[in-house]
Amino acid sequence: MDWQELWNGCHVRIKLDRVSVYNRRDDRIIWGDEVFLLGNGCYKVRNGSFWHVHGPDGSRIGSVWGDFVDLMPNGLFHCRRAGMDFYYDVRGNERR
Repeated sequence: MDWQELWNGCHVRIKLDRVSVYNRRDDRIIWGDEVFLLGNGCYKVRNGSFWHVHGPDGSRIGSVWGDFVDLMPNGLFHCRRAGMDFYYDVRGNERR
């Protein structure tokens, strides 16, 4: 099946081994090799070797990307780039 509804009201389609997420109006908001809907409503998207995080509307959160990206229980994103760890809030502001 190439269509799946998500808990946030959007839906997923898979075409040519690419994952696309569409909003309620059937407009594509994001696409990638892999896409995960996170508990905070953001999307974790892999295109090629890197992971990026996009907001619920599909807009990319600028600084939140890396070889590894994870949403931590405290709401911060943990990113690893070139062996270094970075932490960001949902707006892309670096936290220490």
